[in-house]
Amino acid sequence: MVYVALLYEGVGQRLVRYEASNEADFFAKLDARFGCYVCLWFTEELIENNENLHTQSPC
Repeated sequence: MVYVALLYEGVGQRLVRYEASNEADFFAKLDARFGCYVCLWFTEELIENNENLHTQSPC
């Protein structure tokens, strides 16, 4: 699964995309990369049969 998030890092916003097995793994990757950030929103992207299915979740 691919997760996409809009983060605020104190200076500006950044759109990030990571492949992760679950939501906890995704946030662990964000914590390791950015340390301190505010997640404004994130989306899970599941790609099956060349179709994008999106579910949007708040942080």
